[in-house]
Amino acid sequence: MSALPGDGAIAFKGAPLDYNVRYNDRKNKITIQFDAMGKSEKHQVTLEINANGFTDVIVRSMNRTTISYYGKIKMYQGGRN
Repeated sequence: MSALPGDGAIAFKGAPLDYNVRYNDRKNKITIQFDAMGKSEKHQVTLEINANGFTDVIVRSMNRTTISYYGKIKMYQGGRN
């Protein structure tokens, strides 16, 4: 995640830390959790992916308000858009 400098956006640096994937067959859902380092803080990221592709993304930080996104994901086809 990244945006223009100075706009208060979150930018992750480096590879994810403590990457964990859990499958819940009963709820037909995948949960992915990892930590990511920013410029001066660590963020906890959670993705909850439902069978229909709808996904919740939650980004938690010690110094910022929790941010959440909801939308539908699709398979990456490669290349640049």
